[in-house]
Amino acid sequence: MGQLLYGLGVTLNYILNMLSFVIIASMVISWVQAPPSNPLVSMIHAITEPLYRPFRRFARKIPGPLDWAPMIVILIIVFIQNGIIPLFLHSMR
Repeated sequence: MGQLLYGLGVTLNYILNMLSFVIIASMVISWVQAPPSNPLVSMIHAITEPLYRPFRRFARKIPGPLDWAPMIVILIIVFIQNGIIPLFLHSMR
């Protein structure tokens, strides 16, 4: 059972890494204003927008031209990867 949970923790870490790259791609797409009709762009938006939605109401209160929601999601991913997953994996060994 311990090896299975360890494998799940490692897999979750890889998924969060891939999600981080998709979020960074989303931020770059918004900066270069890629056409939303592009299938890759629409796929990235379909993945990231549901993640941003809960944080947009807090991010709108921060003054400035930046959309802070992607950065908040990245910070949460970093916290999970560096705080929760290592704690979880260490307890499984």
